[in-house]
Amino acid sequence: MMDFRDSIQKIKDVVDIVAHLYGRVMNEADRFVKGGDASGIQAK
Repeated sequence: MMDFRDSIQKIKDVVDIVAHLYGRVMNEADRFVKGGDASGIQAK
């Protein structure tokens, strides 16, 4: 069985990576939406 704290740290690392990528995607989407249709911001 894996060490509990070790698996939690791995999960945190994955969450950090996913959150970072998600943030970048949302920034790009935000820029795209603002350059195009402003009503798209509320569709999140």
